[in-house]
Amino acid sequence: QVIHGNAINIIEPIKHSFDNIAANSESLRIPRSAHTIQLVINDDLKQISSIQSALAKVSKIANLSHRSTIFPEKLEHIGRSILKANKTRWNRQFSTVAKVLNIPPSELNEILVFVKYKDFCLL
Repeated sequence: QVIHGNAINIIEPIKHSFDNIAANSESLRIPRSAHTIQLVINDDLKQISSIQSALAKVSKIANLSHRSTIFPEKLEHIGRSILKANKTRWNRQFSTVAKVLNIPPSELNEILVFVKYKDFCLL
């Protein structure tokens, strides 16, 4: 069945299909679904240049937190840490972005300037 429309129109038929499958089998397994979702999200993210540049900056900051010795120490001093970036897993990217955004920008920028990475500062 091909479904067209917005998210609300799509949710009900998908939910109905899953309910039918679950009712007719003891275990529900959708092979490679996580991988397929990952590919779709990555393809969509690649099409939006502003997201790409933002993700690139977050990735640089995250990598710095695992490459530098001073940067993670300064983060720890303010009770923060940043996960290592993983661009092939959208949920890890999301968690990394969330960690960076949870650091007050003034504090993060101050640390980045201190470790001589002013070009990584958030606006």
